[in-house]
Amino acid sequence: MKDVVFRRCPFGDDVAELMIRSIKGAPLLLGARGRPPVDIKALAHMLARLSAFATAAGSSSHRSISTRCSPCRRDKVLSPRTQ
Repeated sequence: MKDVVFRRCPFGDDVAELMIRSIKGAPLLLGARGRPPVDIKALAHMLARLSAFATAAGSSSHRSISTRCSPCRRDKVLSPRTQ
């Protein structure tokens, strides 16, 4: 689907929310097809915190890191896999 968005880390919750709302799949997250909407504020907060972690991890090792966050569930804490 190639539905991605990039921003320089670190960024705040407001930028993360704009990122989420800018993807093509945003209507699915906002409650399309009769499904309940996801908690966009909580997802944005998680992405912002991940961006702060990426900044700290990247600056300590002087290299970039790549992370995939899939899936994210509110009722379980799932750790992202670093590639």
